[in-house]
Amino acid sequence: MKYSYSLIGGEDVPLRYDNAPHHRGLETHPHHRHVRGKVLPLSDHSLSAFLREVTEFLEGIDYENLESG
Repeated sequence: MKYSYSLIGGEDVPLRYDNAPHHRGLETHPHHRHVRGKVLPLSDHSLSAFLREVTEFLEGIDYENLESG
Protein backbone atom coordinates (compact mmCIF):
# COMPACT_ATOMS: atom_id res chain seq x y z
CA MET A 1 0.00 0.00 0.00
CA LYS A 2 1.38 3.40 -0.97
CA TYR A 3 1.00 6.38 1.34
CA SER A 4 2.05 9.99 1.58
CA TYR A 5 1.11 12.35 4.42
CA SER A 6 2.04 16.01 3.93
CA LEU A 7 1.90 19.19 5.95
CA ILE A 8 1.54 22.00 3.40
CA GLY A 9 1.79 25.72 4.13
CA GLY A 10 1.48 27.89 1.03
CA GLU A 11 4.11 26.59 -1.37
CA ASP A 12 6.17 25.06 1.46
CA VAL A 13 5.99 21.38 2.49
CA PRO A 14 7.90 21.35 5.78
CA LEU A 15 6.92 17.78 6.68
CA ARG A 16 6.05 14.67 4.68
CA TYR A 17 5.96 10.93 5.39
CA ASP A 18 5.93 8.53 2.45
CA ASN A 19 7.06 5.16 1.17
CA ALA A 20 8.10 5.97 -2.39
CA PRO A 21 10.79 3.37 -3.21
CA HIS A 22 13.77 5.70 -3.38
CA HIS A 23 16.33 6.65 -0.68
CA ARG A 24 17.51 3.03 -0.59
CA GLY A 25 20.33 3.86 1.81
CA LEU A 26 17.97 4.44 4.74
CA GLU A 27 17.60 1.60 7.22
CA THR A 28 13.80 2.02 7.16
CA HIS A 29 13.54 1.86 3.34
CA PRO A 30 11.06 2.44 1.78
CA HIS A 31 9.55 4.35 4.74
CA HIS A 32 11.06 7.82 5.19
CA ARG A 33 10.22 11.37 6.18
CA HIS A 34 11.08 14.72 4.68
CA VAL A 35 11.68 17.43 7.30
CA ARG A 36 12.50 20.88 5.94
CA GLY A 37 14.37 19.46 2.96
CA LYS A 38 16.17 16.63 4.80
CA VAL A 39 15.34 12.96 4.23
CA LEU A 40 15.29 10.92 7.44
CA PRO A 41 14.46 7.34 8.45
CA LEU A 42 10.90 6.63 9.55
CA SER A 43 10.20 3.74 11.90
CA ASP A 44 6.59 4.61 12.81
CA HIS A 45 4.73 5.46 9.62
CA SER A 46 1.25 5.53 11.16
CA LEU A 47 -1.09 8.44 10.60
CA SER A 48 -1.20 9.03 14.36
CA ALA A 49 2.61 9.40 14.47
CA PHE A 50 2.44 11.91 11.61
CA LEU A 51 -0.30 13.89 13.37
CA ARG A 52 1.73 13.97 16.60
CA GLU A 53 4.69 15.42 14.69
CA VAL A 54 2.45 17.96 12.93
CA THR A 55 1.11 19.04 16.33
CA GLU A 56 4.66 19.48 17.69
CA PHE A 57 5.62 21.44 14.57
CA LEU A 58 2.62 23.77 14.85
CA GLU A 59 3.15 24.30 18.59
CA GLY A 60 6.68 25.50 17.81
CA ILE A 61 5.54 28.28 15.46
CA ASP A 62 5.71 31.84 16.78
CA TYR A 63 2.42 33.04 15.27
CA GLU A 64 2.76 36.56 16.64
CA ASN A 65 5.94 37.15 14.65
CA LEU A 66 4.95 35.59 11.34
CA GLU A 67 5.63 37.77 8.36
CA SER A 68 2.56 38.40 6.25
CA GLY A 69 3.14 37.94 2.66
